[in-house]
Amino acid sequence: WLLRELVINLVDNAVRYTPPGGSLTLRCGQDADGRTGHAWIEVEDDGPGIPQEELPRVLQRFYRVPGTTGEGNGLGLAIASEIARAHHTSLQLSPGSTGRGLKVRVVFASLPDPAAAA
Repeated sequence: WLLRELVINLVDNAVRYTPPGGSLTLRCGQDADGRTGHAWIEVEDDGPGIPQEELPRVLQRFYRVPGTTGEGNGLGLAIASEIARAHHTSLQLSPGSTGRGLKVRVVFASLPDPAAAA
């Protein structure tokens, strides 16, 4: 339910803030240990990033980091966060793996393996 919209909002946000010639990465997978059954989606860009102290506020509707240029109205991450909450999860925001940009990770609990219940 609305997972497509969540991914679209995360990718759109990354595209808006990735500089020309920059990099945007979309990853998905399952926890490596295979026991917890958690699936995840991750969107990472190498744009300007978000200062650590601003991370909680960017999930509020219409909030934009002061001094931010470019298009946008402060809704993309807020909407993605609301969709994540509807799925009993949240957005995990952190600096990009290179120290630049933003990495957004969403972790979902997978359904139990029906074969294990038999």
